[in-house]
Amino acid sequence: MSVIKPGYAIGASAVTEALNDGDAHGEMRQIYRRTLGPIEALLKEPDVVEVARLPDRDGLIKVRRISERGQSESVTEHRQNETDAQRLAQRIAHSTERSFTAERPELRTTMPVYGYRFTALMPPLTRGIYWTIRRRVVIKTTLEEYVAKGQLTNDLYRKIIAAIRGNARFGIVGPQSTGKTVLATAILRATATIYPATFFLIAEDAWEIELDHPLVLYISILDEWGLGREIPTILRTGALSVSIGEVTSGADALVEAWMTGVKRTSVLTIHGDAPENAYLRLEQLQHKEGKPVIRIANQKAVTHVLLMDNSGPEGLPRVVGLYRPTHYDESGYFLAEV
Repeated sequence: MSVIKPGYAIGASAVTEALNDGDAHGEMRQIYRRTLGPIEALLKEPDVVEVARLPDRDGLIKVRRISERGQSESVTEHRQNETDAQRLAQRIAHSTERSFTAERPELRTTMPVYGYRFTALMPPLTRGIYWTIRRRVVIKTTLEEYVAKGQLTNDLYRKIIAAIRGNARFGIVGPQSTGKTVLATAILRATATIYPATFFLIAEDAWEIELDHPLVLYISILDEWGLGREIPTILRTGALSVSIGEVTSGADALVEAWMTGVKRTSVLTIHGDAPENAYLRLEQLQHKEGKPVIRIANQKAVTHVLLMDNSGPEGLPRVVGLYRPTHYDESGYFLAEV
């Protein structure tokens, strides 16, 4: 079933703060602190979105950070031995009633006490225990701040606002670490300002988009379900805006939802370096899942595409352009700059 996180319980940090106020999970929290050691301190750093253990580097700990400049990765001086890594993964598996064995060497769940997303792999998939802990990091940037920092031209800003007023559905395309999630959040914030009565739903596997709005519902995309199975549940909530952090499954269901059940501006993020990648990614997933590719539906579902890169001032992410699909043929999709 879906894990539904209401808007008044925002982010893993809120979960941690709530637990700190009571004693119900105090003993378990101490156990995890001892198991994590210095790793817990990394997870408290405001810009850290992911911490991972690398078994092929003798348990070296890697961190991924997010900021207005996008995302960056680096290794730390910390290591975790194999015994402690196994103990951590098995404790989480036991607490969440999951199996983590050589026969089932992949674990994906929510980490007790902290509320972080936890993924672990073990032999024979890997040479040792690999795990990642992902937490939500909120960067509250507005479109106006993009303009002030030179990341967005005044002309593009006006066009984006006009598209939001027209209930556009945006595909945000860019290479890795170009701030797609930050822009998605800024667009939804602008939508909430223009249409404050909108009920927003945000579905992600990592919970990265954060909207400071009273009418918002977060749904976790579970691996055992996938977006395709969750879309009917999502539509039954009555949300007027449905946004997806990154589409990795259920593209056909998303297209149908955006065409039939979404009335306000919504966003999705896609890795790519050209605006047409928004549609090609949908097609790729539709082919992969054995679904029919209906190009006119894909084109009508994603009404606008925003392209990003890192060519802004001092290497900041920049909104390159706003595009709309014009037509398609057997060779692909054609878009024009707005």
